[in-house]
Amino acid sequence: MTKPESWKLWAAWGYTLVILGIGLPVWWLTTTVYRANLPYDEIQNLQEPKISMSVLLISTDAQDDHKVGPVLQKALGESRLFNLDFRSRVRSDTEEDAYIAFKSLQELDQRLLQLHDSLQNSLVIFEAPPLLFKGPQVLAFGQGRTLMYKSGCDPDKLATAVKSVIGTGILDNIATAIMSPSKDKNPSWTLRRPITAPSLDVLLSLMIPEPEKYKPTWDIEKAVEEHLQPTLDFIAALYKVSVKSQILYLTSLSLKPTFNPDAGFNTVTRDDLGLSINIGSQLSSHVSSSQTLNFLTYIPTSKQSPLKILDKQGQVLDTNAFLVPRWGGVMILNTNQTVLDMKVIMNTFLTQFRDLLGLDFYDGDLVLKVSNQVICPTERDFLLRLGCVENLAVSRMTMQSLSHLLTQISNIVINEDVSKEVFSAVDNYGRALKQAEKGDLESTFEKSQKSFISSEKAFFDDTLLALLYFPEDQKYAIYIPLFLPVAISFYGSLTMIWSSFKSQ
Repeated sequence: MTKPESWKLWAAWGYTLVILGIGLPVWWLTTTVYRANLPYDEIQNLQEPKISMSVLLISTDAQDDHKVGPVLQKALGESRLFNLDFRSRVRSDTEEDAYIAFKSLQELDQRLLQLHDSLQNSLVIFEAPPLLFKGPQVLAFGQGRTLMYKSGCDPDKLATAVKSVIGTGILDNIATAIMSPSKDKNPSWTLRRPITAPSLDVLLSLMIPEPEKYKPTWDIEKAVEEHLQPTLDFIAALYKVSVKSQILYLTSLSLKPTFNPDAGFNTVTRDDLGLSINIGSQLSSHVSSSQTLNFLTYIPTSKQSPLKILDKQGQVLDTNAFLVPRWGGVMILNTNQTVLDMKVIMNTFLTQFRDLLGLDFYDGDLVLKVSNQVICPTERDFLLRLGCVENLAVSRMTMQSLSHLLTQISNIVINEDVSKEVFSAVDNYGRALKQAEKGDLESTFEKSQKSFISSEKAFFDDTLLALLYFPEDQKYAIYIPLFLPVAISFYGSLTMIWSSFKSQ
């Protein structure tokens, strides 16, 4: 081999080694889509929660216990989300005295509140005299976590009523509705209330369309402190609520009332109310990332006043208020007072607030509430269970959807922030399941909420879409002008090296 040919061979070798040893690795590292590690197997194996709960049945005698107990235990054990510890016994002498002495459910409830500790996520079902029940209801609950059932009632009706109070059927439906919306068995209830959120904004508005004719005042700060704040403090573990207020002048609802000459007032029906809330821009005068519940007090114009709302049967509603699903509530106030009666207004709004949170879950034909509390402990426990189920179901669905998406599309970037949030969501999900097995509702809710927030942050991270819209044909169009000259030279070098080996 001559010297010039030797130099050509060495050059070919050098070019080949540079391409293979430096060029190709550098190209591979600089063009590879970064994908941080994710717990794919753990995500796919996430289990539904099992909420432990203790139920104690206290009956008059052993015979009644044997009638009611098995029916209750079977009915409560049908839910896939509950792990119930069911026990039963005959009442003690002290409880016997309470059974005989009191003449109303309110008095009996007050006594039972003293006899039984109000333990979170537990229920005591106490047999009460049938004469205390004035209506068709077979079950009553009050200030504590003790349910009073009508002595001698149908065990099947009692089981349905207890399931209604605990919310076993609704919680099962909620989990199903989130994971499989087409299988939701109670869509109206699901759609009426907002999904459980870490924070809520409550906006109290007063609408005065004719301030030149009538301009009342309202002491909203005092009303919130006296009527609304105790309820918000009671549910502080579930919602961080921010209360805001405003007065809207020269703004009215889009109503076309009908005058009733016999009654002497104007009326609107449910159909008229459906399109009346067309004032979103005026009400939403604040900016917030939290869900907002609006509560509006509307003072009719002089032409509309007095204005009454008719129900389905054409009867005047006593509250003269209506509910807008997921939006809030409206109260039509016919008054000429210079200072508004805030107790009436706040009581109406509190009732609407309960409904929007989902606290109309129990069957009123079977269950009676004897407490004057806006939200009692039994209802608070239901909200906690509801929040746990919603948070965990949404978190599970979100993480599994994200996992499926990332495995199907290989050019989605997964940075460390996304990976961190996913690991945090999975970790808190597991912690929530452990707390649910212990029956600790508040800890379960706290962990489930953290899992929900982390999963949402990961799913909606902007970096996931960084290279999603960079198709393959564009990659070829970019790389061919670069790699074609390199490939020709590389092929020539390989050919020269191969020819040298053959000649030797």
